[in-house]
Order: sequence, then structure tokens, then C-alpha cells
Amino acid sequence: MQWKTKEGKLLEVKEMETSHIENCIKMLERKLLTKPPSSAYMGDSDTGNDWVEQENRANDEIEEMIDGVLKNFKLELKRRI
Repeated sequence: MQWKTKEGKLLEVKEMETSHIENCIKMLERKLLTKPPSSAYMGDSDTGNDWVEQENRANDEIEEMIDGVLKNFKLELKRRI
């Protein structure tokens, strides 16, 4: 697995320093805490409801992606012990 730094550099996770992985885990866990709650559309427009459902799905997909990356980081830390 690769990790893209904020500078745009790609790193192999297995080559990252342990402290870097730990900091990435903390950052991703903070990001999960800021996930917006699911919304409900209270209007009578099908289009409005579709937009809200699409946004909820997108937020859920982002959460799943972050969870997968967290899992890989934690597995790498466990491998190093």
C-alpha cells in the first residue's frame, strides 16, 4: 500500500517510519470524528431527496476508505512488533 503525503510524494507504507505511521493514524482518526451525520431531506422534491441520499452515501464511502487505510496502518505496526 502507498501513502501520499501532503507534498504529493508517494511512500510505501512498509518503508515509512513508525512515528510517521502513528501520526497518520491519529490524523485519520481525527478525520473520522468530523464526519458529518447522515442527513434527512424534509422536502417533497425527489431531486432534493436524491441529492441528500447521494451525499450520505459519499460520506459513508469516505468513512469506509479511511477505515481500510487505518486497518492497513495498524497491521503494519503490528507486523513490526
